[in-house]
Amino acid sequence: MLFISHVYFCLFLPVALLVYHLLITRHRPTLCVAWLVAASLFFYGWWNPQYLVLIIGSILFNYALGTAMSRSAPGSRRGLLLVALTGNLGLLGYFKYANFIVDASNQLAGSSFHLESIVLPLAISFFTLQQVAYVVDAYRGDAPPYPFLRYSLFVCFFPQLIAGPIVHHRKLVPQLAPDRLRSIDANRLALGTSIFVAGMFKKVAIADQLIPWVTLVFDARNPDFVTGLNAWIATYAYTFQLYFDFSGYSDMAIGAAMMFGIRLPINFNSPYKAGSIRDIWRRWHVTLSDFIMRYVYAPLGAGKRGQPRMYANLFIAFLVTGIWHGAGWNFVVFGCLHGTAVLLHQGWRDLGLKMPGWLGTLLTFNFWALALVVFRSPTLEHAWLVYRRMFSGIEFAPHAHEEYLVIAVLLALLAVVWLAPNTSQIYRERPAQDIPARWQWRPTAGWGLALGVIAATLVFQPVVGSPPDQAFIYFQF
Repeated sequence: MLFISHVYFCLFLPVALLVYHLLITRHRPTLCVAWLVAASLFFYGWWNPQYLVLIIGSILFNYALGTAMSRSAPGSRRGLLLVALTGNLGLLGYFKYANFIVDASNQLAGSSFHLESIVLPLAISFFTLQQVAYVVDAYRGDAPPYPFLRYSLFVCFFPQLIAGPIVHHRKLVPQLAPDRLRSIDANRLALGTSIFVAGMFKKVAIADQLIPWVTLVFDARNPDFVTGLNAWIATYAYTFQLYFDFSGYSDMAIGAAMMFGIRLPINFNSPYKAGSIRDIWRRWHVTLSDFIMRYVYAPLGAGKRGQPRMYANLFIAFLVTGIWHGAGWNFVVFGCLHGTAVLLHQGWRDLGLKMPGWLGTLLTFNFWALALVVFRSPTLEHAWLVYRRMFSGIEFAPHAHEEYLVIAVLLALLAVVWLAPNTSQIYRERPAQDIPARWQWRPTAGWGLALGVIAATLVFQPVVGSPPDQAFIYFQF
């Protein structure tokens, strides 16, 4: 079920809110949590009911092992952790990487072993990583035994289930305690709805409108369609499509959760304003970067074992980040590109060198855009074709009005992402010091009316391209 679908916006979300409100006003907090678990599982099963067995089994498996570790002596936890990690990573590896590993092995060995195509279950990367963090913390003694219903909702809470954020258990489970659950009030509902509609606008009115220019090049079956000008346009169109698609989802997740009085962490913080490649990952998919640093980079030793080891650990962390995004050589190369860029940035800092902030932002943005060619291309061969056409010359047709128009749109979007405040800065419950007061949102009757018109227009407008184009890009990961 998509956030921008009619059934979600007009039926599922209102019913979920109404039942939650009726239960919480009757002081039934346990039933509130149970209702949200049931609603979330219904939301997940809407796509393919058979995968409910997968997510429910994952919840039961990790809850049992995590609870056993948190209640046992430290010396007896290692075996349980090994079982938990093997189960989680084995499940993720099978569904997400088995076909890629088999194909890569066939290429290297010249064999022809065949494995039936495996359909990637929705959200498996997200709910698996959340639970890996939980069982590792349980092993370390940092995760107390949680009530089962609260733990289940931590894993499957529908606003963050499909594409994040990857919420840490300590940030969500305490909010589900009986004394922390709050009734739905007008201010939080208005604020959550406003953030949700802002995200919807980013997705439908901006990201989806760039799809035709992206697919023209990256999904082209005829290489003749990939011209120098179109290659550059498609590259930057995808750079902004991905930005507004993921930023839109992040806003919609935070807004939907806020309607229920639950706060999710900010997962997207103006990444194109970053002054370095390391900084962009602190702003882009914030919770994934935090997970990689905490549960991959830190266990490897971080920077505690000398500079060469720190460089190696950084590269491994970003390689893992690339591979997490998908099973394919293009994602391996994407991770290597970012790992190399981070090492160059770290080396630059270690040498005591500096550059103007505006230059760092410009270089970071353009490196990110060019690296996304590998990320978006279906194969490395196609990525190489796009690169060749980009740098083999650009021919401007005298009557290419559509190309000039989309270039103007892309420049306008660049100004927006560089100069405008982001959603979290605008929609604050208290005045912020970092932006002028005129930019900060306040609930009014006029705004509510405008919000309803915008939401209705976005929900019922025709789909750009084919129906699958409605899906958020991060649903694939």
